Amino acid sequence: MAPPRIAIAARGSAQDGLGHFMRARSLAEAFHRIGVAPRVYLLGEPSGPALFRHGGLDFTVCDSDDALAGEIAAAEAGIVVYDMLRLDVDAFAAIRDRGPLTVSLSPVFDRLDGVDLLFHRTRHEDPAWVGASPFPRIIKGLDYTIVSDRCRRIPRRLYRAHLAQTPLSVAISMGGADAPNRTLDILNALKEAACSLLIYVALGEAYTHSYEALVKAVSGTKHEVILVKSNESMWRVLQNSSLVICSAGMTTYEAAYVGMPSINLPLHPDRNYLIQELADAGACRVFSGDPAGYRQMRDLIEHWEQHRDEMLTMHDTATRLVRPHGAHRVARAILKAAKSR
Repeated sequence: MAPPRIAIAARGSAQDGLGHFMRARSLAEAFHRIGVAPRVYLLGEPSGPALFRHGGLDFTVCDSDDALAGEIAAAEAGIVVYDMLRLDVDAFAAIRDRGPLTVSLSPVFDRLDGVDLLFHRTRHEDPAWVGASPFPRIIKGLDYTIVSDRCRRIPRRLYRAHLAQTPLSVAISMGGADAPNRTLDILNALKEAACSLLIYVALGEAYTHSYEALVKAVSGTKHEVILVKSNESMWRVLQNSSLVICSAGMTTYEAAYVGMPSINLPLHPDRNYLIQELADAGACRVFSGDPAGYRQMRDLIEHWEQHRDEMLTMHDTATRLVRPHGAHRVARAILKAAKSR
């Protein structure tokens, strides 16, 4: 019996972040490897189509939520996978009422109460889920973390070699859009660091703020800054760093996977449960995303500059946490759930 048709719907924007596109692509590629051909539907930023254009995957760009609902209905999809934060209630109902198995890859999707299945990348749950009804069945744990195949683990010897170099290398990656421009805030905090730093600044496709302002932030200091406009090749560059400063999204999990210690400055502290398991294990640190948190970040970097063995321990810890092939496990579990229906 042929498997049902699969639709994967992803939305990315300055408001929503762009990681949903990357995760949707990784899942689509995993389905292809097991002989199933999904179609991907993209809403939002033009960077989404740019990621799919050269990958050989079937995708459709939708200019509205209603258009998405119409496309999925026309495709007669039996499985609909959402990777987004929000969807118009009527568009969602139009898709759901046709009876497909509905799946969310996002634990903060605003239609969770209407989907059948949620894949959650950590054992920790949002306290708001307790007693919520209706609520999807949850399949959870680090084994269901979807990390792009383009992320490569950093060999211990290579990480140790970079760690031994002077100045200490630090990366900043605040997401593909970084609408509030926290990248600039972090640079302004780091310029006061007592130690010299080599700072890699990863800027995504949707970053629209002034590059010149980033350079000026550390002009006249003892720091060096390298601006990197990248997306899927980000980790090829950032593997030259010893730690990454990020905002507690998918980059935190990618960092753990490749073996990079991270300092997280969440934009939404109520979502800290998403990275709590990594923090508890010692793979990352978490501070508040405000001036007080920036000071703690700077103090810790100054400490680590003198105690680099602590960062090597974090590297060793991180690489044991997130296993490869999470997208494959998610794809298999979705097909199993569809079959059991």
